[in-house]
Amino acid sequence: MSSTPSLHLKQYSERQLAMVVAAMVGRPAQVVPSNQATHPLVVQLRDQTIVIDPGTCNLVDLLIAGWLLRFRGEIRRHHSISGRKSSRALDVPRIEDALDPSIVCDLTRRAIAELRTRYPKLKRCGGWLQDTAGTPHVVWSQIEIGSGSATGVGLLVNGPDFITDGQDSLEAIADAVRREQLPVKPLPGLEDSDIVWLRRPTKLISPHAGSSSYEQLECELNRERKTLDSITRCRIIHAEDVIRAVPDADMSCGVELNGDRLAEAMADAFAGIPPRPFENREDQRTRAYDPSQHIGVFGLDAHTLNSGSFNEPAVRRTMALMMIKSLEQMHIAFSVVAFLDVLLNVDGQLVYVHRPMQIKGHRTPPDAAFWRQLQTLADLAATPRPMAASWPPLHIQTLAHEMSVAADRSNYSSFHLNYLSAKAKPMEAIIDSQVHRYRRAADHIDATLNALAKRHPGYWDEFRFVCRQLKAACRKGGPVSRMMDYHS
Repeated sequence: MSSTPSLHLKQYSERQLAMVVAAMVGRPAQVVPSNQATHPLVVQLRDQTIVIDPGTCNLVDLLIAGWLLRFRGEIRRHHSISGRKSSRALDVPRIEDALDPSIVCDLTRRAIAELRTRYPKLKRCGGWLQDTAGTPHVVWSQIEIGSGSATGVGLLVNGPDFITDGQDSLEAIADAVRREQLPVKPLPGLEDSDIVWLRRPTKLISPHAGSSSYEQLECELNRERKTLDSITRCRIIHAEDVIRAVPDADMSCGVELNGDRLAEAMADAFAGIPPRPFENREDQRTRAYDPSQHIGVFGLDAHTLNSGSFNEPAVRRTMALMMIKSLEQMHIAFSVVAFLDVLLNVDGQLVYVHRPMQIKGHRTPPDAAFWRQLQTLADLAATPRPMAASWPPLHIQTLAHEMSVAADRSNYSSFHLNYLSAKAKPMEAIIDSQVHRYRRAADHIDATLNALAKRHPGYWDEFRFVCRQLKAACRKGGPVSRMMDYHS
């Protein structure tokens, strides 16, 4: 029964899996489907996080792991790790490593028995834990991430709760490029250089417990509340749909004389066509804002996330937060994609690794979990990274694909593709102030956005920021020429 399609984890999103655990187990949990942990099923008690391998485990295994979270208080009171002493000051065991396997085995049996009592039909469903008599790896705080893989989705973690054992994903990618196991392509706009690129989707993992991150970002936005409200109001006004109140109203005839029609009326009379020198000037149109007709995609170059106020001359975190918050205040469906790209030197060959991360899907609400992800992203971006890179043509290409996927699912009339990027670092040294390279990059962006607008006609919100060099080299009248730039 473990092969029942409905029990497979890959068909569910992380949010859906977390909702299943919360509904059936009665405990909130963060579920991270990944094969990069050193164990197929890891249960972290402190932040109530479950890291599960979707290729090995199924939905029943997830429920058992979730049920173990119900024993969290008991473990805090009665169990401590091997070789550790309880902290008398707090009267709480210092559980920082893995729980004893014999204790985990007993707790797993209890969890299975209690689950079967609550849901009797689960007795007919197998899983990795029951079929192999295995046990989860239960820890209090630290989750071990094993050797990275060059294929699949990368795992980007933050904080001391995750420790890495072995080769990280970037080293694995470099090795795969050396062995020609990963396809690489010339970088758009820099085809005359030796730089190649590859795409590496990445999943961002953030701490689960606590709401301080959400409150911190809310306080930051409150300082710019007036500016935020003005931005939202302006965007709504520009995005209002013009709807004819009376579809059958004939605006070409009426009782008011239009002097501009007199010459045309005389020509019509000679031609035997009824002249129409009169018109109906009553405005039969009304402007209405319908959020269901709008879809949004927000792209963020995470390397530019720095704290600061709205008026500072650089891409700042507050500016990014306001743009995202304005989409939320417009009550439209939108997704958020961040980029943490890097530039690797593989035996003298420069390889641009494009790492898009979907922070929010257009069907998920902008809840506290989403803002916690943004805070984690900002914390990661604040750490200096010598390999950090940014190339807008690739970012726009990814955002255009994200918009097409979302827009194809319904008939929208307004599209909000927003983008924030400051400087094309460290590509500037490679470009070496050669305007024709920036021109080719701008042409690539223009072609991508023009094709997208042709495929989805309607109103396009062009709230986008690029580096000054790219905007200065673009062709007049193209999408890049209508973008804004920050002072570098």
